[in-house]
This record gives sequence, C-alpha cells and structure tokens, in this order.
Amino acid sequence: MAKELTGRKVAAIFFGFFGLVFGANLIMMTFAAKTYDGVQEEDAYRKGRDYNDILAQARQQHDLGWQVAFDHEQLGSALEQKVTARFADKQGNPLDGLTVSALFFSQVEADHDERIGLAGLGDGRYEAWRDCPVPDGGNCACLPMAPGPRIISCAKTSSSSHDKHGVS
Repeated sequence: MAKELTGRKVAAIFFGFFGLVFGANLIMMTFAAKTYDGVQEEDAYRKGRDYNDILAQARQQHDLGWQVAFDHEQLGSALEQKVTARFADKQGNPLDGLTVSALFFSQVEADHDERIGLAGLGDGRYEAWRDCPVPDGGNCACLPMAPGPRIISCAKTSSSSHDKHGVS
C-alpha cells in the first residue's frame, strides 16, 4: 500500500528542494567572491573616457606616414629573444633620436607582461635583447615615446623562430 502524500510532506519536499538550491548558490557565490574579482582592465573608466585621444593619435600617426619595420628572432634557446625596429618617415628617411620601448604582453598571463627599452643604433634602427619568462613569447608592441606621436606596431612573436613585420 502506497503512503499518503500529505501537505506536510509536500511542504518538506518544497522547502528542502529550494533550500538545497539556495545553499548551493551561496557556496558558489562565496567561492566566486573569494577567488576572481572580475576586473579585466585596471582604470577602465579613464581609458574608455580617453579613447578619443587615442583615435586622434592614430590619425596623427597616419598623417605623418611614419613607417615601422619590426624584426624578432630567437637567440640560442627559445627563451632568448632579440627585437629590432626600424623607423622611417613618409619619404623613407630614417628617424633617429627617438626613445623607443617594446611592450611584450601575454594574452593569458598579465604577470608576464614586460616593457623593455630599445637602444638606438643609428640609421633609424633600435634594438634590445630579452629573456622571455615563458616559451610562448606572446605579442609585442613597439612604441617610440618621443619626439612626435606615439606609434604602435604590433606583432606576434611566438609564431616562428624568425618573424618580420612592418606597419606603416
């Protein structure tokens, strides 16, 4: 003979089910709050607000017609890298006297991001060596800081042992 389904049993099943759901949600919210805060970009508001300035810099860069030839090669082991950049004006004349830095950034680990200065070698060439913290060299942005506008040349540095990229 089957047991009778009473109001108390239905209420116990109802509150037991939703209690279990709320308990699981509470546990998941606690783990989420204690582990990852969800911040992808530090100071995102200011960077978003200043986006029009970045677009103006890109227009200024385009109007100048400066050209960047970027060269990356592995040295010895996969963790040693040499970065060379050559800057030229609209007519192809070399640009010397710039303060150039290369930003290596990982798409996976922000802790592996690294900025290094490139030394001027003359004839518009700038060069630096680095020891990569991980075998995947990540991406690189080459930035002349002064004088003139900020020019960005991006290149993937881990696709092969020797890559050449030029951006104008």
